[in-house]
Amino acid sequence: MNPQSFATASRDPIIGITCAIAAVGLGAVYMTLGGAPDRLIIVNLAALLIGIGLCLWLSQSKRLKPEGTALIAPLLGASLLATALFGLQADGAFRWINIAGLIMQPSLLFVPLLIMLHARRGSTWTTAGLALAIAGTAAQPDRAMAGVLVGSLIILALMRRERCDLWLVLGAFVGFMVTVVRPDRGGVSPFVDQILFSSFEVNPLIGAGLAIGALLLVAPAAVQAMRAGDRTTALMFGTTWSLVVIAAMLGNYPTPLVGYGGSAIIGYLLSVAFMRPASETTAGQATPIGTASIDAETDARRMMPAA
Repeated sequence: MNPQSFATASRDPIIGITCAIAAVGLGAVYMTLGGAPDRLIIVNLAALLIGIGLCLWLSQSKRLKPEGTALIAPLLGASLLATALFGLQADGAFRWINIAGLIMQPSLLFVPLLIMLHARRGSTWTTAGLALAIAGTAAQPDRAMAGVLVGSLIILALMRRERCDLWLVLGAFVGFMVTVVRPDRGGVSPFVDQILFSSFEVNPLIGAGLAIGALLLVAPAAVQAMRAGDRTTALMFGTTWSLVVIAAMLGNYPTPLVGYGGSAIIGYLLSVAFMRPASETTAGQATPIGTASIDAETDARRMMPAA
């Protein structure tokens, strides 16, 4: 393992992790000043630690290759469909599951991750996973994440112009229209929904801080896009999380990271872990060009007969 290549690889998720820490921190300040129960802040901080651990492990593991990680996509999509069938119900929607007393929203965990997996290297597995996710968000119904799927897949289809992406866009649009037709009676939950507006009532500086925190979510995409090479994953990361924030502003949906909700925090950091293009080598596998040429020259000399 070349120390320089490992150091470069290890910095890849740091920008995303730093942005997540800053956004969750700003949200914690808002919730503290707003009088939120300590439990909400503790849950967010615990989710942040779990997400950071998963992000570092997934981004640095040499065993997790694009072909292998794509195999989990159908399981992720199936979990969204299972949530619609067996999940917790509130106001006519089945979007949540109970894990050890914590209420989680699988769509915030897995929809961004599925989009990133498909953007890195689309395959039959990732296509199947997204198709199941489309059906799951429509059945729940989850209008916000159905809209995120439509917008993200449209951008991806315009970039790659592959037939499977066009079919996914059509399916996502139909799924989104299902959520539009079905009633959405969800009310405003304190410290969760519409906080980008209500935070200004607590303190104008806090409101401005949350707005900055929301903008920080797409900063890793901007940094990745400035690098040479494939920018598809960066654009999809930025598009996906921008749409999640816009959905939170337009309706009563969770505001990611700056509001209460561990699902969005972990989901964000999972997508950070897979933001590197699949064409890039994983940590410990990269070999500097100079080193490769020296090794090749050495091998060639060894093969030459002795004088």
